[in-house]
Amino acid sequence: MTPHQSANAPHENAKYSALDTITEADLPALGRMYSLAFGGPSEQSIEWIRKGGFPRLRVLREESAAIAAVLLRIDAGQFYHGRNVRTLGIAGVAVAPEMRGQGHAYAMMREAMLEAHRDGYALSGLYASTQSLYRKVGYEQAGSRFIAKIPVTTLEPSSRDGRVISLGEADQAEVLACYNRFAARFHGMIDRSDYHWNRVKAHRDMIFEGFGIKRDDGTIAGYVYLDRKRKDTGRLDLVVQDLAFDDAPAALRLIGLLRDFAPMADEVAIPMGPWHPLLMMLGQQRYTLSLKDYWMIRVVDVERALTQRGYPHALDATLTLNVRDDLIKANDRRFVLRVKDGRGEVAPTDAKATATAGGKSAAAASISISVRALASLYSGLCNATQHQLIGACEGDARALNIADAVFASSSPWMTDFF
Repeated sequence: MTPHQSANAPHENAKYSALDTITEADLPALGRMYSLAFGGPSEQSIEWIRKGGFPRLRVLREESAAIAAVLLRIDAGQFYHGRNVRTLGIAGVAVAPEMRGQGHAYAMMREAMLEAHRDGYALSGLYASTQSLYRKVGYEQAGSRFIAKIPVTTLEPSSRDGRVISLGEADQAEVLACYNRFAARFHGMIDRSDYHWNRVKAHRDMIFEGFGIKRDDGTIAGYVYLDRKRKDTGRLDLVVQDLAFDDAPAALRLIGLLRDFAPMADEVAIPMGPWHPLLMMLGQQRYTLSLKDYWMIRVVDVERALTQRGYPHALDATLTLNVRDDLIKANDRRFVLRVKDGRGEVAPTDAKATATAGGKSAAAASISISVRALASLYSGLCNATQHQLIGACEGDARALNIADAVFASSSPWMTDFF
């Protein structure tokens, strides 16, 4: 998550080097910046940097070598239509209070996107506390994260099939495989790095206990990581950090496992999207669902993004995208996308674009779209027809309809927060 920063252009007198890595000598300044931006003592921030921030942090230095701004890079991926798209997560954006309002954050994010393109990322994703800054460098809303709160006593006793085990390090490979099978079914879910998995197990003052549903063959059919919060009444609320399953029996067994906490627990909170398969398995709709955040993505490399994601298998279509990108010039051009057998291929821009329907050749559908609007079209948050309504996409009715079909999806969401 990122604290509020100015989206102003860089101060006219500011001079910067390219983004830089950090050294031991930078730790006091960075500890102070993070303490002032996110709260907590600077010593705690320095400890966090030592544990994992060193290789991931990038800083923008003024000509004097003083740190003007900092961010954290997270190497990961996102699932779209069952395929993993290489994604750079951005977190921990901070500028010291006395240096805000001079465009440092904008200059840093601009350089970060150019670096991400050079490094071969297709997308970049983040949670924004201010959208104006990130929209200036090409990000747009692309999906959501909700929290469901369910009274534990309404979780009806369910199947006892499947052995419940306490998860340990020996089970990590099976847990990861179960998560990936689950996550690949939903648009926007993270293909996690060690950074994300470490937060699944522990975050701030919470330690999340893992429980798995183990099959006879030793594989994990489902799991949950949770902690307990004690209330003033002495009773507990359950906080689920992560939950995944392969099939209905595993889901039912997880529901039963959560129900077993009823003697002391009142409510269970589970991160999810606006819809989750677990909710459909409940006997009653006795839960609340609240939006926590809209996350944003930036299409860093249009060609890589179009070819790495999956598409509907029944679709055979050609779509021309005239993309406008003021920052990354390689994206600021025409892309001819051919979708067939669930995969996309980008033809050379001088290729003759044709689409075949009923044995007849017809001119390919063509839309014009900014790289910002492409982000929410790509993820499935908004389709092309809806984008046209707000002036974010141009094309005739046929072209918009084909674009809707090409990027069709369920509402994108993720459970991870970073």
